[in-house]
Amino acid sequence: MSAGPGFSSPPVARRVRHLVLVLCWLLPVAGPAAPQRVVSINLCTDELALLLARPGQLVAVTHLVKDPQLSSYWHKASMLRSHNNSLEQILSFEPDLVLASRLTPVLLRNRLRRLGIQVYLLPVATDTTQVKQNLRALGKLLGTSDKADLLAGRLQRQLRKLNHPGAATPALKVLTYYPGGWTRSGDTLLNHLVALAGMQNLLPASSHDWSTLSVEQLLRLDPDLLILVRPDDTAPSLSMLLMQHPALGYYRQRRRVVTLPTRWLSCGSPSVARALQRLYRFRHGRPGR
Repeated sequence: MSAGPGFSSPPVARRVRHLVLVLCWLLPVAGPAAPQRVVSINLCTDELALLLARPGQLVAVTHLVKDPQLSSYWHKASMLRSHNNSLEQILSFEPDLVLASRLTPVLLRNRLRRLGIQVYLLPVATDTTQVKQNLRALGKLLGTSDKADLLAGRLQRQLRKLNHPGAATPALKVLTYYPGGWTRSGDTLLNHLVALAGMQNLLPASSHDWSTLSVEQLLRLDPDLLILVRPDDTAPSLSMLLMQHPALGYYRQRRRVVTLPTRWLSCGSPSVARALQRLYRFRHGRPGR
């Protein structure tokens, strides 16, 4: 006989209801579904997405990542469609997630959001900790946390092997030099790697970040080591003329130059370990000045 009004439910029914509630409490709550159509509109998000996305998940990247001079992962992008960051092109890929950075024009980011498209802003990495954090954050967003943890762990092991400059060894005084005579100081990823390798940038931290350095200024500062950041391409250009200046030849003859390919430092990706490895080897294997 079923329980009528005013009567308690049978004990079996209560136990079943209690069991259902317990099971509901124990079962994991399903999170948001991973995006299915991802478009990257920044070189740095291009690189990380190429490393982390599932097959078919990343549908378009910028044309920059396909340039071997700018990216270490150009070969991974060769089969993907690319765009020039116009709103029309981005929308043509029907994305449910757009990967951008703070350098992406605010107007473009806002227009995408107003159209109901999720926009993720990747923080700029100024140290290796942020590189690992970016890998894990983007991996979580794409639903590939296992892959992100693997890459971040591998990078950590590579850095741990190299991060032993020796406290008793005086830091080498260095300058970083880019095509066109540009240099950087302050809180940058390269300066972080310089410090990890047991070196010190001769230029004081500047709020301007980028500045030009004439050959005369370079010779007056006379660094122990000149770090050239340049593309591998030797095609002549006005910006590359300075790289052939006799003053730089003076440092080369004395083995006081180390060259880092632009593609290793374009973004905060696992390729920064290669830059640190080259600096570290020079620091601990260079002949006396």
